[in-house]
Amino acid sequence: MNSTVADLMRRNLLDVFNEPDSERRSAAIARTYAEDVVWHEPDHVVRGREALAERAASSSTASSPRPVNRPGECVGP
Repeated sequence: MNSTVADLMRRNLLDVFNEPDSERRSAAIARTYAEDVVWHEPDHVVRGREALAERAASSSTASSPRPVNRPGECVGP
């Protein structure tokens, strides 16, 4: 599968960090990241898919999702 950087960024934002459903989020992480993923943040480092799923679940977007318009979706009345 060939993915562009934009595709990967979109999947990370929408399918991982903005996904409130834990099963869908874990599936997206499995599709997007290696088993031994290392996720760096300014204050800590997360290692592995399970830890990344926990981090995404605790993020403000996943725990209280805001409406996000995906490319191609209609917005407005």
